[in-house]
Amino acid sequence: MRNILSITILVIMFSSFSFAQWNNDPAQNTIVADTTGSQIMPKAVKCKDGSSYVSWFDTRGGSYYLYMQKMSAKGVREWGNNGILVSDKPQNSFLADYALECDKTNNAIVAFTDVRAGSQNVVAYKISPKGKFLWGNDGIMVSDGKGTAVNPSIAVTKDGNYVIAWIISGEPDKIGLQKISVEGTNMWGKTPIQYGSTNGEGFIHPKLVPSDKGTVILLHTVTTGKFPAQKVKIAAQKFNTKGEITWGSGGKWIQDIGNVMIYTPPFFESDGKDGALLAWHDDRNSTNIQSAWVQRINSKGDIAFPKNGSEVAIQNNLNKFNPVASVLSESNEVVVTWRMTTSGQGESGLYSQKFNSKGKRMWGDEGLELIPVSSIKVNGYKMLSLAKEVVIGYIEENTTGLNGTVKAMVIPGNGKMKKKDATFMVSSVNSQKSDLSMSRGTDGSVIAIWADSRKDENGIYGQRISIK
Repeated sequence: MRNILSITILVIMFSSFSFAQWNNDPAQNTIVADTTGSQIMPKAVKCKDGSSYVSWFDTRGGSYYLYMQKMSAKGVREWGNNGILVSDKPQNSFLADYALECDKTNNAIVAFTDVRAGSQNVVAYKISPKGKFLWGNDGIMVSDGKGTAVNPSIAVTKDGNYVIAWIISGEPDKIGLQKISVEGTNMWGKTPIQYGSTNGEGFIHPKLVPSDKGTVILLHTVTTGKFPAQKVKIAAQKFNTKGEITWGSGGKWIQDIGNVMIYTPPFFESDGKDGALLAWHDDRNSTNIQSAWVQRINSKGDIAFPKNGSEVAIQNNLNKFNPVASVLSESNEVVVTWRMTTSGQGESGLYSQKFNSKGKRMWGDEGLELIPVSSIKVNGYKMLSLAKEVVIGYIEENTTGLNGTVKAMVIPGNGKMKKKDATFMVSSVNSQKSDLSMSRGTDGSVIAIWADSRKDENGIYGQRISIK
């Protein structure tokens, strides 16, 4: 395992010539944006040139507007002290989740929802590294302006274009999809594709990952029945460059037993090899104890792990919630981290497990204990993999949940953590924190971004974690 040499924090001085200097004080952190009003729901993404984009919703103008900042590879805020306004179009009374990606030429692609057309619809903007609006000042409307569309996902395809998917609310719910060209034109027809069930099932929680030759894999949940007796499963479908399904009607089952939590989106992401990685928790045995599972599917639709997933651990009396997963690029092994709780959820801890190419547990049947189950409140954790290790960031809250710190740890691929490297402080400032986001930096570093109320209402702060 490589030793952690430093946790470097970006301190930015903005003038007509913007410079940044890294230092080693977790009590300061990087200010990405902290002005009047509240800045919330940050997302961060790294580009090929080493720079990063950070987006968030912001009330400095009196309502929630979308803002964005560009951070250079050296940590310079390139778009002013508090970022640029992307959209001030009207929002609904609630904010839906949204998506941010960086394309092959270092442009930001952001898709979110607003009510500029009267109902909740998906819009997308393409912003250049210089802050130019490449799809016009108002972006483009991706959904059809009818009904309610929420929770967009973006895949930057290998043919250089973009596919966006979202939930079309209805009876039953469906998933809308559209492919957008580099220039911002629809490639799958004037109206979006509507992907749904022929059996009255609802399709929600869409997530797109890019696959081979410009194709995409859509991951989603499948719901039957009415509340509170819904049955929730997980499926995958592949779309070719023309928007045609290639894995048959209904696609491939990832979990066909049911009892997946309906309001908790499963973890979906690319496996970095044209396939997809999935992790979720369910109560498939109806014991009122949730367990966590992981699965991998390749570009041909072949399932790598046992049918319905590999279980992360076998402690039958403990809940295993909210698993996140990542692939170690050197060994192609999969690491999963989850929150372990007592049956009443009064105490919790953090655990990890590693799987080989066949889905066999490699860190014992109970997994690797990172934080013992106790009264310590661990929340908002994220995980990124490097070549031989994973980096886990998390928010540790006090008993009230109003104050917390950001911590991180590095787990080597062999699971043998050294005590001196076990846990280190990312932000020691005691304040309410939320929406932790992590992206890869340069030279093996990791960028952590979060919402932080240390000044007044939430601002956006960050930290560069340097691993050598």
